[in-house]
Amino acid sequence: MFVCKEIMSGQKITETHLIVISVHSLHVGEAHLVEEKKETTITTDLENDEPRVILEHKRTVDGKSYQIFEVTEGGKVTEHQVTTDLSDSELLQFQDKWMELWNPTLPPTNTIRSLKLTKE
Repeated sequence: MFVCKEIMSGQKITETHLIVISVHSLHVGEAHLVEEKKETTITTDLENDEPRVILEHKRTVDGKSYQIFEVTEGGKVTEHQVTTDLSDSELLQFQDKWMELWNPTLPPTNTIRSLKLTKE
């Protein structure tokens, strides 16, 4: 996505927004885990302007969630917000459960290679 801004001096700046969204869902026994990430990298056509990265990261276990919003500019975190309805003890339990259960795996490479494609 391209955005064009005009600053006070009348100079026009073009921003490029690269947005990467990923959503992963995993069922382990009765538990349902979801991880959502949205990373927006903003660059401009200004000389020596470093990218700005906005990260929105949410983890959910059985409807309970923990969300982080973070802005990084020039490699330094300039904003960090955590949003959750969990108490401190619930948050520790949430994190323990996440670490215990979140272990997505893919089939071995040789299994994928052995799949045959056929034309009809």
